[in-house]
Amino acid sequence: MIVLFASLNVFADEIRLNATHSQQSTCMLKDEASKKGRTDFIVSKAGKLLPCIREVPDKQGSELIPYEKIAAFLNHSKVVSGNKLTNVAYVVDIAKDHLMAGTGDKIYVNGLADSEQQVFTVYRKGDGYISPVNGEVLGYELEYIADATLQKSADPATLIITQSNSEVLHGDWVMPKADEGFTLSYFPKPPKIKVNATIIRVFGGLSQIGSLDVIVIDKGIQDGISEGHVLTIIENGRHIKDPYQLNNNDMIKLPDEQVGTLMVFRSFERVSYALVMTATQDIHLLDKVKAP
Repeated sequence: MIVLFASLNVFADEIRLNATHSQQSTCMLKDEASKKGRTDFIVSKAGKLLPCIREVPDKQGSELIPYEKIAAFLNHSKVVSGNKLTNVAYVVDIAKDHLMAGTGDKIYVNGLADSEQQVFTVYRKGDGYISPVNGEVLGYELEYIADATLQKSADPATLIITQSNSEVLHGDWVMPKADEGFTLSYFPKPPKIKVNATIIRVFGGLSQIGSLDVIVIDKGIQDGISEGHVLTIIENGRHIKDPYQLNNNDMIKLPDEQVGTLMVFRSFERVSYALVMTATQDIHLLDKVKAP
């Protein structure tokens, strides 16, 4: 977490600029409040004092979520919507007739003739995320493969692999390297909106989900979901036979029950990654997720 401070005393008050991952806020503190270490006032554009973020040590923030459980999902994967995959550049060949490329190798990429970008990321298309409600594709998982720099602009263009997580293959997608700042300190908060989401994937090929497993829910930025949101996991009540009904088609639905909580640590347009924080029993795919 990057936090920068710039302080200036003006008429016994202190104006402090906080910058965290390119997000800035201006905090005004009364002299007596500043001496007590208070930093929870923010000045709106209209000049009104509003609450703002308190400063806490990095360790205190990061303890709320174990970084080692989510590191790969911050650095090595992302989800993009289908409309962003049209006309995407891709690897057409690898130098020296190699079947795969690694760090230092040369690759040829189709679709970069008009690009002014110099640095690129190589991804491999993964599974699509499907809405359990209407079958719509919510996005595609992209697995991070490598970083590359442009050596010669043409069609196909020539790129050099500068860093690789795994071997680059023919057909891998090449996109401009995004300057993404990831949140490394999370502060749990309930969403201020109604949430009716569903667990649509668990990473690791597990059939049963437990505490500290990473999952995907079918709601994202456009639904008002953001990093730090804490949500409740609800198990769908089973349907059982009524022992006093002769007709076997007469079923009774058991009540839905809360079985755990999760916290969103990375949100995309229409889906989000979340970490299961607590689990009172096994959690399953298609269990519901709601606001507390």
